[in-house]
Amino acid sequence: MEAARAKTQVSREDVKRVAALVGYTHITSPYDGIVVTRNANTGDYLQPGSGDQSVSSVAPGQSNAHVPLYVVARTDMIRVFVDIPEMDASSVTRGTTARVRVQALRDEEIPAAVTRTSWSLNHETRTLRAEIDLPNPDSRLLPGMYAYGKVLIHHGNVRALPLAAIVELGNQNCCYLYDHGKAVQTPVQTGISDGIWVEAAKKRVEGTWTDFTGKEEVILGDLSELTDGQMVKVAR
Repeated sequence: MEAARAKTQVSREDVKRVAALVGYTHITSPYDGIVVTRNANTGDYLQPGSGDQSVSSVAPGQSNAHVPLYVVARTDMIRVFVDIPEMDASSVTRGTTARVRVQALRDEEIPAAVTRTSWSLNHETRTLRAEIDLPNPDSRLLPGMYAYGKVLIHHGNVRALPLAAIVELGNQNCCYLYDHGKAVQTPVQTGISDGIWVEAAKKRVEGTWTDFTGKEEVILGDLSELTDGQMVKVAR
């Protein structure tokens, strides 16, 4: 009886072993999608952990020793990657309002929100990786498409200057203020920008950083033609 029970248990374990081998004949995708890369064909010799050794071309970033048999792209959800500059990284969190513009869709702008961030900055680029998940029910967005991501950062009760009024001089952002008929070169501390306006945090006057009052008269135009103390005339 004991020998029979032992043989029965061995048989059960052998069934599991054979079932595992049969399972290798099927490859199950972790989600619904479309096969976008196929590196295996009928008759190819495949080895566990090494893929198809006969494949002549591999996907970018992969060696010939570790080639996936198939690459499946999920179509109902597309992930957009946006790298946030270090100056703005602390203002971007999960749920931050964003916009995605896709050139291939005639520059259509799609409302979105930041789904997640890497939290840590890239040491080489000094940027924060933010990811935006976009629903794609009609499959208009294709994997690999170029897109422009814009993250909207809201700062309330701040003063702003036209971006065209800022010039970089000696690694320092400056603007020219109008003071009694002269252009006064003034170093400024800037914050976030939407490409048209830029946050004006501080100005340096006589070696001291002070707040903008809102009464300053800022000079616009070809700033490369200006020098500190140059006489200027207000255009009416």
